[in-house]
Amino acid sequence: MSQPTIILFGEKNSKRTTYFCKAAQEHNLTVTLLSHENWKKAELQGGFIKIDPPSYNTYDILSIKQSFSNYKTQLLQIEQAANERGIPFLNTPSAIIHALDKNSCKYALMKQHLPVTRLLCSHLNSMEQLIDLMRKMHIYSVFLKPVHGSGAGGIIALSMNPNTEKLSAYTAMHSVEGGLFQSKRIRKLTDYRDAAILVNTLCSLDVMVEQWHPKAQIDRNYFDFRVLWQFGSIDHIVVRASSMPMTNLHLNNCAIPFDKLFESGLLGKKETFLNSLNDLCFKAINNLDGLNIAGFDIMLDKKTLLPRIIEVNGQGDLLYSDIYDKNEIYGKQAEYIRQKTTEL
Repeated sequence: MSQPTIILFGEKNSKRTTYFCKAAQEHNLTVTLLSHENWKKAELQGGFIKIDPPSYNTYDILSIKQSFSNYKTQLLQIEQAANERGIPFLNTPSAIIHALDKNSCKYALMKQHLPVTRLLCSHLNSMEQLIDLMRKMHIYSVFLKPVHGSGAGGIIALSMNPNTEKLSAYTAMHSVEGGLFQSKRIRKLTDYRDAAILVNTLCSLDVMVEQWHPKAQIDRNYFDFRVLWQFGSIDHIVVRASSMPMTNLHLNNCAIPFDKLFESGLLGKKETFLNSLNDLCFKAINNLDGLNIAGFDIMLDKKTLLPRIIEVNGQGDLLYSDIYDKNEIYGKQAEYIRQKTTEL
Protein backbone atom coordinates (compact mmCIF):
# COMPACT_ATOMS: atom_id res chain seq x y z
CA MET A 1 0.00 0.00 0.00
CA SER A 2 1.42 3.44 -0.96
CA GLN A 3 1.97 6.15 1.62
CA PRO A 4 -0.90 8.60 2.25
CA THR A 5 -0.38 11.83 0.32
CA ILE A 6 -1.10 15.48 0.97
CA ILE A 7 -0.98 18.31 -1.54
CA LEU A 8 0.63 21.35 0.04
CA PHE A 9 0.16 24.73 -1.59
CA GLY A 10 3.15 26.57 -0.24
CA GLU A 11 6.61 27.89 -0.92
CA LYS A 12 9.79 25.90 -1.22
CA ASN A 13 12.24 26.38 1.66
CA SER A 14 9.80 28.44 3.77
CA LYS A 15 9.67 27.58 7.46
CA ARG A 16 6.07 26.46 7.07
CA THR A 17 6.98 24.04 4.28
CA THR A 18 10.18 22.80 5.91
CA TYR A 19 8.62 21.95 9.25
CA PHE A 20 5.38 20.57 7.86
CA CYS A 21 7.32 18.25 5.54
CA LYS A 22 9.45 17.18 8.49
CA ALA A 23 6.31 16.27 10.46
CA ALA A 24 4.81 14.53 7.42
CA GLN A 25 7.88 12.37 6.96
CA GLU A 26 7.78 11.31 10.60
CA HIS A 27 4.15 10.17 10.07
CA ASN A 28 4.85 8.32 6.81
CA LEU A 29 3.06 10.95 4.75
CA THR A 30 4.11 11.94 1.24
CA VAL A 31 3.93 15.67 0.40
CA THR A 32 3.40 17.09 -3.09
CA LEU A 33 4.37 20.77 -3.04
CA LEU A 34 2.54 23.04 -5.50
CA SER A 35 2.77 26.75 -6.23
CA HIS A 36 -0.30 28.91 -5.61
CA GLU A 37 0.01 30.29 -9.15
CA ASN A 38 1.60 27.62 -11.33
CA TRP A 39 -0.34 24.41 -10.74
CA LYS A 40 -2.33 22.14 -13.00
CA LYS A 41 -5.52 20.25 -12.29
CA ALA A 42 -3.77 16.95 -13.13
CA GLU A 43 -1.46 17.52 -10.13
CA LEU A 44 -4.36 17.37 -7.68
CA GLN A 45 -3.94 13.75 -6.67
CA GLY A 46 -3.86 13.15 -2.95
CA GLY A 47 -5.75 12.47 0.21
CA PHE A 48 -5.95 16.06 1.50
CA ILE A 49 -5.06 19.60 0.51
CA LYS A 50 -3.38 22.05 2.88
CA ILE A 51 -3.02 25.69 1.82
CA ASP A 52 -0.34 27.88 3.38
CA PRO A 53 -0.29 31.62 2.68
CA PRO A 54 1.99 32.94 -0.06
CA SER A 55 4.65 35.52 0.69
CA TYR A 56 3.74 38.99 -0.41
CA ASN A 57 5.54 42.29 -0.14
CA THR A 58 4.21 42.99 3.34
CA TYR A 59 6.19 46.24 3.54
CA ASP A 60 4.09 47.90 0.83
CA ILE A 61 0.81 48.43 2.67
CA LEU A 62 -1.05 49.88 -0.30
CA SER A 63 -0.56 46.63 -2.23
CA ILE A 64 -2.65 44.67 0.32
CA LYS A 65 -5.98 45.06 -1.48
CA GLN A 66 -4.71 43.85 -4.86
CA SER A 67 -2.73 41.03 -3.26
CA PHE A 68 -5.84 39.80 -1.48
CA SER A 69 -7.88 39.98 -4.68
CA ASN A 70 -5.30 37.90 -6.56
CA TYR A 71 -5.05 35.38 -3.72
CA LYS A 72 -8.83 35.07 -3.47
CA THR A 73 -8.99 34.22 -7.18
CA GLN A 74 -6.31 31.55 -6.73
CA LEU A 75 -8.10 30.03 -3.74
CA LEU A 76 -11.43 29.79 -5.54
CA GLN A 77 -9.77 28.13 -8.53
CA ILE A 78 -8.11 25.58 -6.25
CA GLU A 79 -11.41 24.91 -4.48
CA GLN A 80 -13.32 24.37 -7.71
CA ALA A 81 -10.72 21.98 -9.12
CA ALA A 82 -10.44 20.00 -5.87
CA ASN A 83 -14.21 19.72 -5.48
CA GLU A 84 -14.46 18.32 -9.01
CA ARG A 85 -12.04 15.59 -7.96
CA GLY A 86 -13.51 15.03 -4.51
CA ILE A 87 -10.33 15.99 -2.63
CA PRO A 88 -10.93 17.37 0.88
CA PHE A 89 -9.14 20.26 2.56
CA LEU A 90 -7.71 20.78 6.02
CA ASN A 91 -9.20 24.30 5.79
CA THR A 92 -11.41 25.03 2.80
CA PRO A 93 -10.45 27.95 0.56
CA SER A 94 -13.86 29.56 1.19
CA ALA A 95 -13.23 29.42 4.95
CA ILE A 96 -9.76 30.93 4.53
CA ILE A 97 -11.24 33.77 2.45
CA HIS A 98 -13.95 34.34 5.06
CA ALA A 99 -11.37 34.62 7.84
CA LEU A 100 -9.14 36.92 5.76
CA ASP A 101 -12.06 39.35 5.45
CA LYS A 102 -12.05 40.90 8.92
CA ASN A 103 -15.47 42.53 8.45
CA SER A 104 -17.18 39.35 7.28
CA CYS A 105 -15.57 37.25 9.99
CA LYS A 106 -16.44 39.71 12.74
CA TYR A 107 -20.07 39.96 11.62
CA ALA A 108 -20.35 36.16 11.77
CA LEU A 109 -19.14 36.17 15.38
CA MET A 110 -21.24 39.17 16.37
CA LYS A 111 -24.34 37.48 14.94
CA GLN A 112 -23.87 34.75 17.55
CA HIS A 113 -23.37 37.33 20.32
CA LEU A 114 -19.80 36.21 20.97
CA PRO A 115 -17.50 38.67 22.77
CA VAL A 116 -15.37 40.48 20.19
CA THR A 117 -13.59 43.80 19.93
CA ARG A 118 -16.36 46.22 19.01
CA LEU A 119 -16.74 47.16 15.36
CA LEU A 120 -17.53 50.87 15.01
CA CYS A 121 -17.28 51.35 11.26
CA SER A 122 -16.83 48.82 8.43
CA HIS A 123 -15.53 51.33 5.88
CA LEU A 124 -13.59 54.53 6.54
CA ASN A 125 -13.09 57.31 4.00
CA SER A 126 -10.99 59.97 5.74
CA MET A 127 -9.47 61.35 8.93
CA GLU A 128 -12.32 63.86 9.07
CA GLN A 129 -14.87 61.04 9.07
CA LEU A 130 -12.93 59.24 11.80
CA ILE A 131 -12.83 62.26 14.13
CA ASP A 132 -16.54 62.88 13.53
CA LEU A 133 -17.30 59.23 14.34
CA MET A 134 -15.33 59.37 17.60
CA ARG A 135 -17.13 62.54 18.69
CA LYS A 136 -20.60 61.21 17.86
CA MET A 137 -20.03 57.85 19.57
CA HIS A 138 -18.09 59.36 22.50
CA ILE A 139 -15.40 56.72 21.93
CA TYR A 140 -11.97 58.29 21.90
CA SER A 141 -9.64 55.32 21.47
CA VAL A 142 -9.82 53.24 18.29
CA PHE A 143 -7.94 50.84 16.04
CA LEU A 144 -7.86 51.33 12.27
CA LYS A 145 -7.25 48.14 10.28
CA PRO A 146 -7.13 47.21 6.61
CA VAL A 147 -9.99 44.76 6.17
CA HIS A 148 -7.75 42.24 4.42
CA GLY A 149 -4.44 42.83 6.20
CA SER A 150 -2.55 40.61 8.62
CA GLY A 151 0.38 40.71 11.01
CA ALA A 152 -0.36 44.28 12.17
CA GLY A 153 0.22 45.50 8.62
CA GLY A 154 -1.37 48.93 8.20
CA ILE A 155 -2.77 49.08 11.73
CA ILE A 156 -3.05 52.40 13.59
CA ALA A 157 -4.02 52.67 17.26
CA LEU A 158 -5.33 56.20 17.78
CA SER A 159 -6.62 58.04 20.83
CA MET A 160 -7.97 61.56 21.21
CA ASN A 161 -8.40 63.70 24.29
CA PRO A 162 -12.14 64.61 24.23
CA ASN A 163 -11.48 68.04 25.73
CA THR A 164 -8.36 69.22 23.90
CA GLU A 165 -8.72 66.86 20.90
CA LYS A 166 -4.98 66.22 21.12
CA LEU A 167 -4.09 62.99 19.31
CA SER A 168 -1.74 60.11 19.98
CA ALA A 169 -1.29 57.50 17.28
CA TYR A 170 0.77 54.30 17.36
CA THR A 171 1.78 52.45 14.21
CA ALA A 172 4.61 50.58 12.53
CA MET A 173 3.86 52.35 9.23
CA HIS A 174 5.79 55.12 7.56
CA SER A 175 4.58 57.40 4.80
CA VAL A 176 7.11 57.82 1.97
CA GLU A 177 6.30 59.78 -1.19
CA GLY A 178 2.60 59.00 -1.06
CA GLY A 179 3.11 55.33 -0.18
CA LEU A 180 2.79 53.44 3.10
CA PHE A 181 5.49 51.07 4.22
CA GLN A 182 5.65 48.75 7.20
CA SER A 183 8.59 48.46 9.56
CA LYS A 184 9.24 46.33 12.65
CA ARG A 185 9.28 49.28 15.01
CA ILE A 186 6.17 50.79 16.58
CA ARG A 187 6.33 54.56 16.81
CA LYS A 188 4.16 57.21 18.42
CA LEU A 189 2.81 60.23 16.54
CA THR A 190 1.41 63.30 18.29
CA ASP A 191 1.14 65.71 15.38
CA TYR A 192 -2.35 65.79 13.84
CA ARG A 193 -1.01 66.41 10.36
CA ASP A 194 1.33 63.39 10.48
CA ALA A 195 -1.47 61.14 11.70
CA ALA A 196 -3.90 62.53 9.09
CA ILE A 197 -1.48 61.79 6.24
CA LEU A 198 -1.28 58.15 7.35
CA VAL A 199 -5.02 57.77 7.87
CA ASN A 200 -6.05 59.45 4.63
CA THR A 201 -3.53 57.44 2.60
CA LEU A 202 -4.60 54.21 4.32
CA CYS A 203 -8.22 54.95 3.41
CA SER A 204 -7.46 54.16 -0.22
CA LEU A 205 -7.80 50.57 1.02
CA ASP A 206 -10.85 49.00 2.64
CA VAL A 207 -10.40 50.17 6.24
CA MET A 208 -12.44 49.27 9.32
CA VAL A 209 -12.55 50.95 12.73
CA GLU A 210 -12.77 49.10 16.05
CA GLN A 211 -12.96 50.30 19.61
CA TRP A 212 -9.62 50.21 21.40
CA HIS A 213 -10.38 48.13 24.49
CA PRO A 214 -7.70 48.42 27.20
CA LYS A 215 -5.90 45.08 27.57
CA ALA A 216 -4.99 43.34 30.80
CA GLN A 217 -1.47 43.94 32.05
CA ILE A 218 1.32 42.03 33.75
CA ASP A 219 4.58 43.64 34.85
CA ARG A 220 3.32 46.91 33.33
CA ASN A 221 3.05 45.32 29.90
CA TYR A 222 -0.17 44.75 27.98
CA PHE A 223 -0.72 41.18 26.85
CA ASP A 224 -2.97 39.08 24.68
CA PHE A 225 -3.00 35.53 23.30
CA ARG A 226 -2.45 33.74 20.03
CA VAL A 227 -4.54 30.63 20.58
CA LEU A 228 -4.01 27.79 18.10
CA TRP A 229 -7.12 25.67 17.72
CA GLN A 230 -7.20 22.47 15.74
CA PHE A 231 -9.40 19.42 15.43
CA GLY A 232 -11.79 20.28 18.23
CA SER A 233 -9.69 21.84 20.98
CA ILE A 234 -7.00 24.34 21.89
CA ASP A 235 -3.57 23.04 20.96
CA HIS A 236 -1.12 25.83 21.82
CA ILE A 237 -1.21 29.26 23.45
CA VAL A 238 1.37 32.00 23.06
CA VAL A 239 1.21 34.99 25.40
CA ARG A 240 2.35 38.16 23.64
CA ALA A 241 3.36 41.16 25.77
CA SER A 242 4.24 44.75 24.93
CA SER A 243 4.33 48.26 26.36
CA MET A 244 2.69 49.32 23.08
CA PRO A 245 -0.88 48.73 21.81
CA MET A 246 0.21 46.12 19.21
CA THR A 247 1.61 42.89 20.65
CA ASN A 248 2.66 41.06 17.46
CA LEU A 249 5.96 39.35 18.16
CA HIS A 250 7.63 40.42 14.90
CA LEU A 251 7.29 44.06 16.07
CA ASN A 252 10.07 43.58 18.63
CA ASN A 253 7.62 42.46 21.31
CA CYS A 254 8.14 39.46 23.55
CA ALA A 255 6.43 36.22 24.54
CA ILE A 256 6.02 35.38 28.20
CA PRO A 257 5.34 31.96 29.77
CA PHE A 258 1.64 31.14 29.97
CA ASP A 259 2.03 29.79 33.51
CA LYS A 260 3.36 33.15 34.68
CA LEU A 261 -0.18 34.56 34.49
CA PHE A 262 -1.33 32.01 37.07
CA GLU A 263 1.75 32.12 39.25
CA SER A 264 1.11 35.84 39.65
CA GLY A 265 -2.47 35.13 40.76
CA LEU A 266 -3.83 37.30 37.95
CA LEU A 267 -6.14 34.73 36.34
CA GLY A 268 -7.14 32.35 39.13
CA LYS A 269 -7.15 28.62 38.38
CA LYS A 270 -5.48 27.56 35.16
CA GLU A 271 -7.97 24.76 34.42
CA THR A 272 -10.96 27.07 34.82
CA PHE A 273 -9.45 29.69 32.56
CA LEU A 274 -8.52 27.15 29.87
CA ASN A 275 -12.04 25.72 29.93
CA SER A 276 -13.55 29.17 29.36
CA LEU A 277 -11.10 29.92 26.56
CA ASN A 278 -11.74 26.55 24.94
CA ASP A 279 -15.51 27.12 25.13
CA LEU A 280 -15.17 30.52 23.43
CA CYS A 281 -13.06 29.10 20.59
CA PHE A 282 -15.45 26.18 20.16
CA LYS A 283 -18.43 28.49 19.78
CA ALA A 284 -16.53 30.70 17.34
CA ILE A 285 -15.28 27.87 15.15
CA ASN A 286 -18.81 26.47 14.89
CA ASN A 287 -19.78 29.69 13.13
CA LEU A 288 -16.85 29.59 10.71
CA ASP A 289 -17.65 26.61 8.52
CA GLY A 290 -14.72 24.88 6.85
CA LEU A 291 -12.03 25.58 9.45
CA ASN A 292 -10.39 22.64 11.22
CA ILE A 293 -7.46 24.85 12.21
CA ALA A 294 -7.45 28.51 13.27
CA GLY A 295 -5.29 31.00 15.07
CA PHE A 296 -7.36 33.16 17.42
CA ASP A 297 -6.07 36.50 18.68
CA ILE A 298 -7.78 36.98 22.03
CA MET A 299 -7.45 39.78 24.58
CA LEU A 300 -8.62 40.11 28.17
CA ASP A 301 -10.35 43.31 29.27
CA LYS A 302 -8.21 45.23 31.72
CA LYS A 303 -10.98 45.65 34.31
CA THR A 304 -12.98 42.43 34.03
CA LEU A 305 -10.31 40.03 32.67
CA LEU A 306 -13.02 38.64 30.38
CA PRO A 307 -11.91 37.51 26.90
CA ARG A 308 -12.69 39.16 23.58
CA ILE A 309 -11.82 37.78 20.17
CA ILE A 310 -9.76 40.30 18.22
CA GLU A 311 -9.30 38.36 14.98
CA VAL A 312 -9.36 34.86 13.51
CA ASN A 313 -6.62 33.65 11.17
CA GLY A 314 -7.45 30.65 9.00
CA GLN A 315 -3.74 30.15 8.30
CA GLY A 316 -2.39 31.05 11.72
CA ASP A 317 -0.73 27.72 12.54
CA LEU A 318 2.93 28.79 12.33
CA LEU A 319 4.21 29.27 15.88
CA TYR A 320 7.97 29.52 16.15
CA SER A 321 7.93 28.40 19.77
CA ASP A 322 6.43 25.13 18.54
CA ILE A 323 8.39 24.39 15.34
CA TYR A 324 11.72 25.04 17.08
CA ASP A 325 10.69 22.78 19.96
CA LYS A 326 8.62 19.63 19.36
CA ASN A 327 6.85 20.61 16.12
CA GLU A 328 3.62 19.28 17.60
CA ILE A 329 1.17 21.42 15.64
CA TYR A 330 2.24 20.12 12.26
CA GLY A 331 2.71 16.67 13.74
CA LYS A 332 -0.95 16.56 14.74
CA GLN A 333 -2.00 17.79 11.31
CA ALA A 334 0.03 15.02 9.69
CA GLU A 335 -1.44 12.40 12.00
CA TYR A 336 -4.98 13.67 11.32
CA ILE A 337 -4.39 13.43 7.57
CA ARG A 338 -2.91 9.95 7.88
CA GLN A 339 -5.90 8.71 9.87
CA LYS A 340 -8.51 10.37 7.64
CA THR A 341 -6.83 9.11 4.48
CA THR A 342 -6.92 5.60 5.86
CA GLU A 343 -10.67 5.97 6.42
CA LEU A 344 -11.34 7.13 2.83
